[in-house]
Amino acid sequence: MTQFCSHIAPLILIFHVLFTNAFIDNQILKRDTNTTNTTSATTTNETLLCNGSADLCDLRYNQVTYPGTHNSASYNLKFDCVTSAKSCLDRVAPCAEEYTQCNIYYKVHCEAQTSICKRRNPNYLHWMCDIFDRTCKSTNAWCIIWLVGCAEASKLCNAWANSCQSTVPDWMITCMWDNAGYPVLRQLDDGIRLLNFEMCLKNDNKTVVFCHGNGLYLATGLELDPVFSEIKEFMDKNPNEVVSLEFGHINDKGSTYYTISHEIQSYLEKYFVNSTTGHSQMVQLPPADSTNATAWPTLRQMIENDQRLVIWFAELYDSLGSDVKPWVHRLDNYYIPSFTYTGDVFTPQQLNASFTQHCNNATALMAADKQLWKYNRWETIDDTVGYVPQGIEIALHTHTVPNNLCLKDLAIDVNYDLLMYFVDTCKEKFPYFFRIRLDYYSQSYLFQAVKKMNEYNVLRAKNNTKFP
Repeated sequence: MTQFCSHIAPLILIFHVLFTNAFIDNQILKRDTNTTNTTSATTTNETLLCNGSADLCDLRYNQVTYPGTHNSASYNLKFDCVTSAKSCLDRVAPCAEEYTQCNIYYKVHCEAQTSICKRRNPNYLHWMCDIFDRTCKSTNAWCIIWLVGCAEASKLCNAWANSCQSTVPDWMITCMWDNAGYPVLRQLDDGIRLLNFEMCLKNDNKTVVFCHGNGLYLATGLELDPVFSEIKEFMDKNPNEVVSLEFGHINDKGSTYYTISHEIQSYLEKYFVNSTTGHSQMVQLPPADSTNATAWPTLRQMIENDQRLVIWFAELYDSLGSDVKPWVHRLDNYYIPSFTYTGDVFTPQQLNASFTQHCNNATALMAADKQLWKYNRWETIDDTVGYVPQGIEIALHTHTVPNNLCLKDLAIDVNYDLLMYFVDTCKEKFPYFFRIRLDYYSQSYLFQAVKKMNEYNVLRAKNNTKFP
C-alpha cells in the first residue's frame, strides 16, 4: 500500500490541510456541545454521553479505543544546554580510566600480537616478530594518542555548553520537539482522551519537568503544577469524560527514576484525591490477566463513581516499589506500544511496512505474547515517524531551516490516508486496540479513525465477540 505514502503536490496539500482543519474544528465544536457540561448529564431527561457517545457507555474501559497525542506536553520547551553538555561529557568521561587501563595492558597486547606473528611465519622470520615486540613495548604512544583525542572531545563539550543557548535557533525547538501543537487543556477540549508525557529532572536533579528528546537532543518544558491544574480543570468541568495519562522517562538511565516516579505520584494524589473525603478520581483497574468481565468497569460506572482518570507508568513504575498506589498501573503489563517495533522508523514507507508486517503476523505475535505473558496484551496504533538527527545537524551547520524534516511536516504524510489504512488493515486481526496516538492531531484523521474503531468495538460487544 505504498501509494498512500507518495508525495503530495504542494498546492493540493494546502487545500487538503485547510479543508481538513475546518472539518475537524467543526467536529470539535459539535462534540464540545455534548461533552463540556458543567453538571452531570445523567438526569432522566437526558441521554448519558460517555466520551461523547451514548454507544460507549456500557462498554468496559478495555473495550474502547482512545484518541491520544504523543509527547503531549512538548510545548514551551527550551533547549537544555546544561544537560546536553553533561551528556556530552559523560560520553568522554571514561577516557582517563581507559588510558590507565591501556598503560597497564598495552604490553600484554604487544605479546599477543608477537605470538600471532610467530604462528603465522616460519622460524627463520621470527626475528622480525621479536623486533616488533621490543618496539611495541618501548612506547605507550597509542595510549597517549587515545588520551589526547579524549581531551579534545572534552573541550568541544565545554565549548558547546557555553554557546548552545545562543546557537540553537527558535525554529529548531518547534521542528524537533513540538509534537501536539497545542497546550494540554486545548487538546482535552478538542477531544483527546489519552495524554502521553515524557519526564525529566533539571536544576541539579531537583525539579521534575515535562521534556522531549534525550541526551544531546534534550529539551525541557513546564513543571508539574501548570499541566496538572489544566487536567484537573477539564475533569471538573466535564464529568462525563474518561481520560488516561501515560508517564515515561527518557533522560538518563535508572538513576533518576525514583525521584521522578515518587514526585509524579505525589502530585497526582494532590490534584485528584480529595483531601477531606479521601475520594480518588483515579480508578484502580483489575490485574492485566483478569478474565472476569464484571471486574472491568464500564465507562458508565466510571462516570457515575467519578473515577474517570486512569494512570499508566512505563519504566517508572518499578521504582515506586512498595510505595506504589493502587491507582497506578504498569503500562507494559496491559498493552504493547507500537513504538516497540516502529522506534527506528523515519519515513512513511517504513511506517507502512512496519504496521503491515505486524498486522499480517498477528496470529504468531499473539501466540508468542500469550506464551510469554500467559495472556494477550492490548494493541496500539502509534502513527508517528521521527526526524533524522543528521538532517537537523546539517541544517544547523549551514544555517538553514530544514525542508520537510520537521515533526509537523512528517506528521502530514502519515496522519491521513495512511492512518485510515492502518485501522482498516489491523482492526479485525487483533482482539482490541487500546489507543490511536499521533503527532499534530489537528492535521489528521485521528477522530475519524477512532470513531471507526469504536463503531467496530460496539458491534463486537453487541455480537458478544470475544474481547481480551
